[in-house]
Amino acid sequence: MSGKDGKIVLVDIESPENSEVLFTYSTMETGYHFFGITTVFYDCDSLLTIASTPLNDYYWLDFQTSTIHPYNCEILASNTGLTTAWEWQASGCDLALSLDTDGSSLVWGWGTAGDYSFVACGLDTLAISDVDVEVDASGGVDSVLVHIVQGNGSLWWSSGGAGAVSAEWLSADSLVLRALPAAQPGDLSSALGQVRLVPEEAGVYEVEVRAWAAPLQERVVRARLWVFDGPQVFSLGDSIVECALASVLLVVPDSALYPVGDSLWGSWQWSDGSSGQGLLVVAEGLYGLEVGLEGSENCVWSDTVSVHFGMDVWTYEQVWGCSGEAVWAGGAWVYGDTSWCTVLSSWTGCDSVHCIEVFFHPASWSMQDSSVCAGDSVWWGGAWHVADGLYADTLVGWTGCDSISWLSLDVVAPDTTTLFVDVCAGQGYVVGEDTIYSSGDYVYVWSNESGCDSVLQLTVSVSPPPHVFVDTAICAGDQLWFGGMWVSESGQYVDTVADASGCWYVEELSLAVVPLPEVAVAVAQDSCSGTAMLAASSTGDTLWWGDGQTGDTLEVSQSGSYVVYAGTEEGCVSDTSVMVEIWPVLEVEWMAEDERCAGASDGRIWVSDVWGGMPPVTFWLDGQWSDTGEWVGLPAGTHELRVEDALGCEWVAMVSVGAGDSVQVNAGPDTSIYVGDAVQLSVWSDPPADSIRWDPAQWLDCADCSEVVAMPLANTTWTVYVWDSQGCGGSDTVQVEVREWAVRIYGPNVFSPNGDGINDFFGLYGEEEAVVELLEIYDRWGEQVYRAEGLGLNDPTTGWDGRYRGEPAAMDVYVWQARVRLVDGRVLLLHGDVALLR
Repeated sequence: MSGKDGKIVLVDIESPENSEVLFTYSTMETGYHFFGITTVFYDCDSLLTIASTPLNDYYWLDFQTSTIHPYNCEILASNTGLTTAWEWQASGCDLALSLDTDGSSLVWGWGTAGDYSFVACGLDTLAISDVDVEVDASGGVDSVLVHIVQGNGSLWWSSGGAGAVSAEWLSADSLVLRALPAAQPGDLSSALGQVRLVPEEAGVYEVEVRAWAAPLQERVVRARLWVFDGPQVFSLGDSIVECALASVLLVVPDSALYPVGDSLWGSWQWSDGSSGQGLLVVAEGLYGLEVGLEGSENCVWSDTVSVHFGMDVWTYEQVWGCSGEAVWAGGAWVYGDTSWCTVLSSWTGCDSVHCIEVFFHPASWSMQDSSVCAGDSVWWGGAWHVADGLYADTLVGWTGCDSISWLSLDVVAPDTTTLFVDVCAGQGYVVGEDTIYSSGDYVYVWSNESGCDSVLQLTVSVSPPPHVFVDTAICAGDQLWFGGMWVSESGQYVDTVADASGCWYVEELSLAVVPLPEVAVAVAQDSCSGTAMLAASSTGDTLWWGDGQTGDTLEVSQSGSYVVYAGTEEGCVSDTSVMVEIWPVLEVEWMAEDERCAGASDGRIWVSDVWGGMPPVTFWLDGQWSDTGEWVGLPAGTHELRVEDALGCEWVAMVSVGAGDSVQVNAGPDTSIYVGDAVQLSVWSDPPADSIRWDPAQWLDCADCSEVVAMPLANTTWTVYVWDSQGCGGSDTVQVEVREWAVRIYGPNVFSPNGDGINDFFGLYGEEEAVVELLEIYDRWGEQVYRAEGLGLNDPTTGWDGRYRGEPAAMDVYVWQARVRLVDGRVLLLHGDVALLR
C-alpha cells in the first residue's frame, strides 16, 4: 500500500497493472501528502494502518468509510485500520469453537473435545454439528471457514434464522461464514449449525471447521461422518422344525454386521429384549433380530425366523373289570387298578407312546330315605317294615357287577305347635276359617305336610289403642313432616298413626316456629400492610367464623371468601359471607455494583425482583424515575431507592455504591537539556502499572515503557497515563526545557539550480567549524530525492544540485533533515524545508 498524489493505492507487486486506488484524500486536511504508510497489529483488532506527513503528523486510515482521522496515540474505541465490514474488535481474544460441546456424538473411539462424528445409512443431507454447537469469543469472532478435507461431496447452507451472518462460497466444498456488524452473540453458532454435508457416494467424510477471533487467534475442530449405502440385508435362515423337548440356538450371522475397514460393526437386540451373541429357543414362535450402528441415522435392519417343535404321538387304552375279578390287558392278567406306557419310534422320527390304564368297578350301592306316620308300614326287600331302621337289598348293576340298595326308614310321630299372638283391638286374628277378636287360649288339630296329625296350641292377647302428645319447635324456614304433610307454621296438629305392629293410635303435635338471627359483616382493609379486619354483628346469641374461631372480629391476611355464623339458644343458625381481596405486601430485591475506578461514576443499581403489591409499580432513585428499575453511571455514595405500587404503597431502602480504586502517578520533576542531548524519564505508580502510555510519543524511544529516553528538539510537556490491572488509571506531567546552543547553522529556504553559478546547490551554512555527517531531502510524498554524507559547511559548489535520478526535479517545496557534528563532539539534529525554483 502506498500514498501518491492524494490517493491511497493498493499496489500489486507481481501485476502492477492490477493495482487499484482504495480512496482519495485532500491535502487540505493534512497540509502535505503522506510521507509514509505502515500497517501494524493493534490490540485485538486485526490491522491498524497509520500514515505520516513530513511534519511528523500522524493519521489513521478507515477503509470502511474511506476517510482519514488525526491519530494522537489515543486508545481507539472502534474498528480502525485495514478492516472489513464483517470484522469485530475482539478484546481479550478468548476463542471457543465446538461442534459438540458435551461430546455425546463421538462414536467408534474417534475425535476429541469439540469434534463431532455421525453414522448414516443413505445419501441424505447431513448436519456437521450437534445441537449444542458453539462459536464464541470474549469480544466476537471474525469468521469461520468450513472445508471438506476428505470425501466426494459438497456443502449446503441455509441463512434462515442465522442472524447477521453472511456466507462466501470459495468452492462447492469450502464456505466462509462472516459476522456482520449487527451480529449478536450466538449468531455464528446458529449459522454453523445450519451447514449441511451433501454426500455424493458412500464413504468416510471429514470436514474441517476453522474460526478466527483476532490475529494469531484461531481454533480448529473436525467433523467425521461415516456414510453407508443403506441398511444391511441378512437372513436368520428358513423356518426350523424340531421334536418336542429339543432346543434351537439362533446366532447373529456376520452378514448382519456392517464391515468398517477390517472390522465388523453393529449392535443388536433379539425379539425377547436380550443382546447376546446367541438366543436359545425352547418354545415354538416367531423370533426376530434387529441390528443397527451406534450413533447412526436410518441404520437399522432386521429379520425373523419361525421355530416349530414336532409333538410326540401319544395313544391311550382303557380296560374295565369288576372288583375281585381278573382282566386281560397288554398281554397279561391284571388284578388291580394300574397303568403303564410303551415308547416306540414314530414315522416323524419323534417318540410314539402307547399307554394302558386298567380300572376295576367296585361293588356299587345306593341309599334311599323314606318316612311313615306312626302306625303305618312300607314294603322293601320283599317284606313290610313299621319301625325306624336301615334295610338292604342286593341287585345286578349296569356294569354287570353287584349293586347293593339301602333303605333308611323314619317313623314320624304327631307334630305339636305352641303360638302366642298380640293383636290390635277390633282387628282380629285369623286361624284357618276362624277369626279371633278376644283374648284367650285356643287348640286346633289338622294334617301336616307329611300327612300326619299336627296340633296348634294358640294364646291370643288383644291390646287397646294409645294416645301420644308431642311438643316441639323448628327454625324459621324449616319444615316438619306430620300427618302426611309438611308443616312450617306454629299451631296444634292431630293425626291417627299405625305403630310398628300395625295398631292405630292418636298423635297430637304442638309446634312453635323460632325466627332466624340476623348477621352482617363489615370489612376494614389496610392495603399496604397486607391485612384486613372483619367485624360481625348479629341478633343471635352466639357468633363463630368458618375456620372455627369465635368472637365478633377476625383479622385476615389472605384473599378469599370468609363466612360468619350466628346462632340462637334454640339451635337456629344463619350465616353470611364476604369476599376479601388482599394484596401481598410490596417486597423488593435490589443489587448494586461499585465504581470500577475512583471518580469514574460508573456504578450501577438495579431492581432484580419485585413481588407483592398491586401492579404496575414505579421505580425512583434519588428522585430519578426509571421504567426498567435500573440506573447506571452512578457516583460512589448512598442513594435512596423507592418503589411504589398502584395502591400508593411505598418500599424505601438506602443503597450504597462503593468507590473504585485510584492510581497514584508521579512522572518526576521537570528538567532542562540542550538541543541534541537526551534525558531519561521514569514514572512511578501505586498500585503498580499494568499498562503505560506517554503522550506525545514524539522524541521518545518507547511510548509505553516505565522508563523512556527523550531527545526533544523543542520544549515539550509529556503526559504519562498509567492503568492498573483492573483498568483504573491516573496521570502526571513532566516538562523538558530545550535550550539552544550558541551555534548558528542553517539551510537556505530557496535555491535555483539553473546553471547561472548563483545558488545552484543546496547545502548548509554557519559560523562554526563542523561536518555534515548526513543530509537527506524528501519530496512531499515522502520519497527521498537526495542523500549525502561528509559534507562541509559554507561550500556553494557542493550539496544537492536539484536533480533526481539524473533528471531536473520539479519546482516544489522539499523537506530536509541533517546530522551535524561540531568540533567539540556535540551532535546537532537539524531539519527544515527549501523551495526549488528555476
